[in-house]
Formats: sequence, C-alpha cells, structure tokens
Amino acid sequence: MFKYTTFYMTLLSFFVLSGCSDIDNTGANTVNANSGFISAETIEDINTSTMLAVVKGSIDANATNAFGYKAVKIVYKTQDMSGNDVNASGLLVIPSATSQYQAYRIANGQTPFSVSMICDNHGTIFTDAEAPSNVEVTNGLPDYTLAVLMSGYAGFAAVLPDYVGYGTSNSSAHPYMLKELSAQNSLDMIKASIKYMQDNGVLLNYQLYISGYSQGGHVAMALAEKIENEIDIVDLKGVAPMAGAHNIEALANLEINASR
Repeated sequence: MFKYTTFYMTLLSFFVLSGCSDIDNTGANTVNANSGFISAETIEDINTSTMLAVVKGSIDANATNAFGYKAVKIVYKTQDMSGNDVNASGLLVIPSATSQYQAYRIANGQTPFSVSMICDNHGTIFTDAEAPSNVEVTNGLPDYTLAVLMSGYAGFAAVLPDYVGYGTSNSSAHPYMLKELSAQNSLDMIKASIKYMQDNGVLLNYQLYISGYSQGGHVAMALAEKIENEIDIVDLKGVAPMAGAHNIEALANLEINASR
C-alpha cells in the first residue's frame, strides 16, 4: 500500500536524530481559547498491533514496535486573501505508545513518552482530493504516507495543513506562494492542533520541527521565520525547507530573462 522513497527516509532520519537528545523535555505552555480551534473529527484510530504490521510490511521488516495512529481532521479559524476569517482544515495524526513501552521507559528511569510535533507543508496539489484531510479516509488503515512515517514509526504528532483553498475552505481562493498568508494558515493549524491535544490528554513536550517540499518548502521557511519572531508556545528544534522557491522575485526575473 505504501511506497517510501529515499526522500522520506532521509527526512525521517533528520528529525529523529535531531530530536532524540532531549525528547523528554516537557513544557508548561498552553494555548488559550483564542487558538482558533473550531472542531475535530476522528477519521481513524488504529491500534499498535495493526500499525506494527504496516511498519513491518512497508518500512522496516525487523521492527519490533510501532505507535498507535489516531488521525483527526482539525477545523480551525484563519484568514483568506481578503483578510476575512475563514474555516480551514488539516490532518493531525497523534501517536500513542503501548503500555509495555511506557513501562520500559519508567523502569529505565525515563519520563513517560511525550510527543514532539512536526508540521509538514505539502507541495503543490491540483485537486481537493489531494489535501491531507481528504487523503485520510476511514478504512482501518493509515493513508497519509508521511504521517505513517512520522507518527506510526517515529512517534511524532504530524500536523498537516490542507491550506486555504482545500479541504473545508475549498470555496476560498488558494494563496499560492503568498508568504505571510501561507505561513499564518499553517501557524493557525499548529495552534489549533495543540489546543486539541491539550484538551484530550496528549502529553506534549512542545518541541516543533517543520518540513516542506516544493511549495511546502517555501511555506516551511516562512513559517519558521514567523514562529521565531512572533510566538513562544513551542520550542522550534529544526527546519527542512526543501526545494522551495524561496526567492520569488529572483525566480521570476530568471524566467523572464530566459524567455527573451
């Protein structure tokens, strides 16, 4: 069912190795009622034994452990290109540890398993069916490839914005390559996801990693800048803005000159 490329495995290794030194750090940060969270719909809640079979069959045949995979559609408030409030959506996938794994950590003097977050910003898509919250369907199996790697295999909470113009907000214009608005849309998804996890007893350590490829690389860099300058509810640990058009003006000038 799943095909994992070198790109995904390299990305996974980057975040796992970056986070393992202080994965047990916990914070007391909270997101208040102004988080923009509107609603949540559980699409899948898959147990660890099913996920282990998926991991062994698709990622690592020698794996002995996997995390549970709870996929939730988050609806939250953000802004559209006219500056109006709009309801947007995204996919949040939350890992859960087995009782045996928790007991192992405690027996070895470690804190209980706490969740780091990764916000992955998808590349250019052309149909609403490709939006993360639409890719994940109720079928008893995980469907979103990167979320399987990050949540079911590595134990990260995966925050996957649809972007305005897709998912719940598919009647709104999509702010393609608009830096500030794209970053704000993803940031609002992160805040709403944190609010949901806080309200549902997920033990967070508030460490955040950001990734994105192509259009998502552009969004990832803009999002990292916004988080560093504007908010302190998370501890930004690493950013992977891959193959993004990070300098739109220079790219446009290059294309114009090439056409002459």
